[in-house]
Amino acid sequence: MVYTASSSHILNGSTYMINYRFERHSDARGIFDFSYDLQLLNAPPTSPPAALASGHVILRDHLGATRQWYAEMDIPSQETAELSYLFDARGRLLQEYISGLYLRGSGVWGHELSKGTILLVTELSVGESYRGRGMGTWLLNHVLSEPSVARPPATLRRMLHSPPAKCDFAIAWPAGIGGAGISPEQHRMQSEVAVRTFRGVGFRRIGRSLFFARSLKDPSHPSLSLLAQDDASEVSQPEASRPLPALSPFLCTLVQSDWSEIGRRLPLHSMIVSDNCSDSRIVDAISRLSTPAELAHVCVADPTAMNATPLHLAAMTSRASVVQKLLTTSARGNVFAATAHGRTPLDCLQRKMREEKAFASTVRMQSWSGHSAASIETQAALMAVMGRPAPSENAARWGCTCGECVLGWFSPAMFYQIHSEPIFVSIPIFTPTTIVQAELAADMQRDSLDSTEADETRGRTRLYKSPTLDYIHFMKYIPASICAQGVHATFIKGYGAVLRAIASVTKQNRIPTVQLISSQALQSRHDPFAARAADFFFQKGGTVEQALNGVLHAASEQGPGGDGPFLEMADLADDLLALPQCENDEDYALLRANLGIPADLQGPVSSAWSDDFMHADDFDDAMDTSSSGEDESEEGDY
Repeated sequence: MVYTASSSHILNGSTYMINYRFERHSDARGIFDFSYDLQLLNAPPTSPPAALASGHVILRDHLGATRQWYAEMDIPSQETAELSYLFDARGRLLQEYISGLYLRGSGVWGHELSKGTILLVTELSVGESYRGRGMGTWLLNHVLSEPSVARPPATLRRMLHSPPAKCDFAIAWPAGIGGAGISPEQHRMQSEVAVRTFRGVGFRRIGRSLFFARSLKDPSHPSLSLLAQDDASEVSQPEASRPLPALSPFLCTLVQSDWSEIGRRLPLHSMIVSDNCSDSRIVDAISRLSTPAELAHVCVADPTAMNATPLHLAAMTSRASVVQKLLTTSARGNVFAATAHGRTPLDCLQRKMREEKAFASTVRMQSWSGHSAASIETQAALMAVMGRPAPSENAARWGCTCGECVLGWFSPAMFYQIHSEPIFVSIPIFTPTTIVQAELAADMQRDSLDSTEADETRGRTRLYKSPTLDYIHFMKYIPASICAQGVHATFIKGYGAVLRAIASVTKQNRIPTVQLISSQALQSRHDPFAARAADFFFQKGGTVEQALNGVLHAASEQGPGGDGPFLEMADLADDLLALPQCENDEDYALLRANLGIPADLQGPVSSAWSDDFMHADDFDDAMDTSSSGEDESEEGDY
């Protein structure tokens, strides 16, 4: 649904209309688009706006909880994609921007930037004939103060899990527009004006990144008392602090004609980052360095690569044998050396591994087989020299940070959410809420089957068809092609037997593989009929993957990223919080991929986040369509 409204304002003695538009992004469920169009009253319809502001409202807590942060942020714009990499897969600000000696910048931003809804301003432009009147500053202030950008729905059914009433932070990437005919100097000047405008309304740089943020809820936030002139600058390319070492005749033989001038002067660096040089060739070259001048090349920092040494470059490219060879030379002393970004070789590697996993979760998790052996070996070698314990091979491969994930990817919290005991709770005002997991799903399916009248009865055989099947629990995860033909009661009971097998296996902290679940469902000693029903289920097209898909989808819906009642149950929440936390928690994409669940098996979308962010009955109050005011703007830069 699209919401539009307009309001009138007096600026510099003239009347202007603001046309407002707000809608859910067409391809990103946790992101909304907004725009403000400032137009001179009675201006011709075809005339360009006096000023324009647009951007996105990002439900960061939802995207982080569902592990869709990188996937959805990659969709709307370059700004959202670039912004996402300041945060981890859960939408939490990276530690290097909080405590890194260099990247923390002014240090005014901390963990508070890891929670809450984000208002991202991606465009702020002023018509050429309106510049120098403070239009951009006025419109930006209007956007930041307008509560309608992120009002929650008022309907009772959404009261429990409605999005925040107001965005917690505004973020922007102030930059020049660029384009054809714009010189680098003009673009630089545009960017300076943009930065000055955003700083003028309270934005301060996030660490030393390209992005600026402003607190919208906390008037005492440290960033609001930091003077603009004291704000941090972005990361800049360092200047060479010392002359580069000379090239020996041997090093000259390594130089390739297509390298840059600095690349020819630092052949070892160039070989490491070149796709045309094998690890064995680089290791051989290092082995043949003999004179002090030649050996100096293993430690020199490249000023054109943010002061990265060969060890940094080999680490970030996962050249394990090269790293191991360098660690036998004087380059071993660079294991704690920092680049201009403040990153050690291990930091460079782990950042690359984090981005690799983020990319996999965005576009190809089904085909991702974990971090490469080269990355794992490189990490282990660096950590050993640094005196830090390396994670197990499986933990390193799948990004486990708790050390207790089964096979490195199935975390304790995920096991608990899938096999948790059935619990019914009643929340005041609302209808009873149920924690739906594997065992409970089977119980509810049995009860709904017993209470639902069959469409056809032939002797002892009962046949259920659509739409009757809609009343039988968990049948929504069975393909329509099977349900369209009608489903026998035995099929449904066999489905329940498979669900119970999943619960039984996961309670033992065993990976619920297709083979293990099938075997358990077909060999039930306690209920021979259940085993026969499971066999019938498989014969008629039912699969373990369908049941696993339903269980995982139900678990994700009940968790933080869905309707969320799981964490509202005191006992369950306490038990869950007592378990070790891990980066693999709530990573259902990783779980589904490693369990072999086809990508096209997706459950119904959570009602908690499928409703529109705003509702029609809220909108009349969101913006006064007939308002006008004596809003005189001051002269500004933008």
